Amino acid sequence: MRARLCVLLIALVSVSASAAAQTGDRFYRIGFMTVGASSGPIAKASFEGLTRGLAQRGYTVGGNLAIETRYADGKPERLPALAKELVDAKVDVIVTSSYPAARAARDATATIPIVADGVGNPVETGLAASLSHPGGNLTGISDMASELSAKRLEMLKEAVPGLKRVAMLFVPAAVYVGVIPLIGIYLASAIYVFGALVQHKRGAFIFSGLAAIATALALYLIFELTFQISLPRGLLGSALGF
Repeated sequence: MRARLCVLLIALVSVSASAAAQTGDRFYRIGFMTVGASSGPIAKASFEGLTRGLAQRGYTVGGNLAIETRYADGKPERLPALAKELVDAKVDVIVTSSYPAARAARDATATIPIVADGVGNPVETGLAASLSHPGGNLTGISDMASELSAKRLEMLKEAVPGLKRVAMLFVPAAVYVGVIPLIGIYLASAIYVFGALVQHKRGAFIFSGLAAIATALALYLIFELTFQISLPRGLLGSALGF
């Protein structure tokens, strides 16, 4: 994944300065921005993978490359100001890790190319018009897990006709995956856990409700706060401004 991200980045940088590269050495400036902290494992892995991939292709920090880093330290409200700093610094390309960082970068500039990673499905989150024709100045890597999961279930049913027990097991999971683009993974997970527990322990509404809330909270604490991975919030989350 990091290799593909580097290829996209290098292509953008090379195209934007192809004329200069033919007449002499060119010094490149790249902006790197994420919602996490510089010490966070995901942020560190993203940055190290980026610099390593670029170095393998002849772009070295301190040689022909400078990277302006901006970390929000887990505070998404800081991202618009950080994105503006990168725009004012006149970087050639902005690389983002996480959906909030990509959104802030796209809101800050319509001209500087943006390479985004960790944004889930950009069509669902409104970052791109479509996967084939995203439009605007943003490109990157898309996570199509929900579409792939539904397709795999369909293939399983075709391969094993009449497998009723498999259907009973996986249909609720397929519905869960299918509603994530609409209501987001947090609400979808809470509903899924609540329904499964209520069915297993009929009448245990209070216990099931508490378990559902705990599941959504655990997802947020583990992925958003600890690893700085932005999970899909769906159309509902986008409409409510989350």
